[in-house]
Amino acid sequence: MKRHKVALYHLWSFTWPAMLANICVPLSGVIDAAMLSHLQVVDYLEGIAIGSMMVSSVIWLFSFIRLSITGLSASAYGQHNEKKSVLYLYQGLIFSVIVSLVVLLLRQFFADSIFYILSSPTVASSHAQTYFEIRSYAFPGVFMRLAIMGWFIGMQRPKYPLFILVATTFTNILFNIILVVGFGMNIDGIAIGSVIADYTGLAVALLITYKNFNLFRFKFFADEIFAVTTFNKLLVINRQLFLRTACLMFVNFFCIYQAIRIGSNVLAANSLMFNLIFLISSALDGFAHTAEALVGKSLSRNNLSQFRLYTKITGLCSIICSLFISIILILGKDYIILALTSIPEIAKEISNYYIWLVLMPIFSCWCYWLDGVFIGALRTDKMQKTLAISVFAIFLPSWYASNNLQNHSIWLAYSMFVIARGVTLGIEFYRINKNKKWAISYL
Repeated sequence: MKRHKVALYHLWSFTWPAMLANICVPLSGVIDAAMLSHLQVVDYLEGIAIGSMMVSSVIWLFSFIRLSITGLSASAYGQHNEKKSVLYLYQGLIFSVIVSLVVLLLRQFFADSIFYILSSPTVASSHAQTYFEIRSYAFPGVFMRLAIMGWFIGMQRPKYPLFILVATTFTNILFNIILVVGFGMNIDGIAIGSVIADYTGLAVALLITYKNFNLFRFKFFADEIFAVTTFNKLLVINRQLFLRTACLMFVNFFCIYQAIRIGSNVLAANSLMFNLIFLISSALDGFAHTAEALVGKSLSRNNLSQFRLYTKITGLCSIICSLFISIILILGKDYIILALTSIPEIAKEISNYYIWLVLMPIFSCWCYWLDGVFIGALRTDKMQKTLAISVFAIFLPSWYASNNLQNHSIWLAYSMFVIARGVTLGIEFYRINKNKKWAISYL
């Protein structure tokens, strides 16, 4: 019992800052959309829905930068090999710069492709293109910040990402108010405020790193940083996480595309609901981040009993938290809808599909928690495999079988998708745990 209490205390010391930090990311998106929604112009909301979806898709697609650095640095930390963990940070920063430059070069091709696929209305397309073009200048700052935050989590310093994202969020909100309310700007003001906030977050991340870690005591040469034996570990894990995240992005694109086909009000309502789901999932991801750090440390020391203890506690707390969130959504329905929008038509659409919001935390908590376990264990091969199964064997057939239900078919298919992710990861968890093969890694 005492062992469980110590583990639970250790877990919450990780989880609460990770949870608050995660909430800061989608909170900015919710505030952006809500601020434009209250301007009473649906075109603005539809434009930022498409534009922010494009920006989020790029960030999600390359979020493997943070995930891979977390898993690798947690393993190095567990082995008490600080030099190796610093090497992973340098490699992650170099990789993030290369990726961001490639994305900036290809941004117009990406934008044109999305507009062609979505076939969005002319006015909304113009707003979305403005938003995406401005926000894309923040990608180098965002990707480098992700690498540093992933390293902090792996190094068992969960409070540092919280400081970074709180600074980013408050800067974003401040400049949104100044530019939109003070200077009368619309989409461009929201986008510029977000760019300023993203680079503020990077500056805070670099400052925290400089003040708290004496990185310069380790000397690395180019042949060591780019050595195949070490850099290849990062590339292998990133490739698997990239394919996994590409599947997630496909699902998000598909849902937006189907909403556009139904109508502008449905698109606006769904965009606000998905922003809220992102907020909820980010809160639940606090347990996933805790699992990443503690699982990576436990397995690097080959301590399977500690590994099982941490997975058990993080899973149980994730389930309890999801139930609590669903209860809040039920009790606060009217207030939540009012906070999202004051446009009656959109509020009505949200109310019609609100039941999916209530159920989503319960459906999705399993896959978020298990994602953290598998990232910490560096078993990203399993994450890639289960995502592909969930998309092509469950999500698409579910939508096709129910597409006569209009918007309900989108939410039904998405719900089946997150449930399938949890089930397939649970099956892989059982198999590996039964055979005691968690210690397999790329280190």
